[in-house]
Amino acid sequence: MQNQITSVHNDRVKFLNQLKEKSKVRKKEKLFIIEGKREISLAIQGGYNISQLYYCTSIISYEEVLALIDLSQTTITLFEITQNIYEKLAYRTTTEGVLAIAIAKETDIHNFTLPSKNPLILVPDVPEVSQLPLEPLVPSAPLEPELPSDPLVPDEPLEPEEPLEPLEPLLPEEPEQPKEPDEPDDTEQQEQPLVPEAPEKPGNIGALIRTADAAQLDAV
Repeated sequence: MQNQITSVHNDRVKFLNQLKEKSKVRKKEKLFIIEGKREISLAIQGGYNISQLYYCTSIISYEEVLALIDLSQTTITLFEITQNIYEKLAYRTTTEGVLAIAIAKETDIHNFTLPSKNPLILVPDVPEVSQLPLEPLVPSAPLEPELPSDPLVPDEPLEPEEPLEPLEPLLPEEPEQPKEPDEPDDTEQQEQPLVPEAPEKPGNIGALIRTADAAQLDAV
C-alpha cells in the first residue's frame, strides 16, 4: 500500500520526529527509525520487522524501493514524502532518501541467553577521576635525630677455614619425556559477549561492533 505526504505539519511526520528525538517514545512504542538502503537491508536480514517505509522520489526511485522491500517477508506500508520532510526526519543527508520504521526486539538482560552454560559478560564501568574518593592527608611523623655512630672497634683475628670437601662428579640429566597434549575441555570454553553501558553516539556503537568482531566475541 502506498500513500503520499506533502506537509511537514502532518501528524505522522510529527510522530516520526518524536520517534527520532525522544528515547522514551521509542521505548513506549517499541519502534525505531532506520536510514539508508544498506542499513534497511541489513535490518531485514537480521530478522527485524519493517512496518513502514518512507522514501523521497527526488533522491531514490520507486523501482529501487520495490527492490528493497522485496527482501522482507512482511507487508510494508509505503509513504512517498517530499525532500523537505525527508531532511526534517533524517539524521544525515547521505542516506539515499529512504527511511524505515522497524519494530524493536525484546533485548532485556533476563531474556539474553547463550549456548554456553558459563558465559562471560564484560561490562565496562570505570568511574571518572572526579568521582573517586579522596583520602585525607595524614601529617608525617617528625624525624628522629640521628644518633652518633659507634666508635671504631678493631677487627678480631680471622680463624683458619676448614678445607673444602671434594665435589661429586655431575651425572648427566635424563632427557625429559614429551608431554602429551591436553584434551580439549568443552566446559572451559566460555561465550564472551560485549555489553556496552550508556553509549552516547550511534558512531560509538559501530566502533564497538567492529572491535567485538575483530576480538571474535560472541555477542554484542
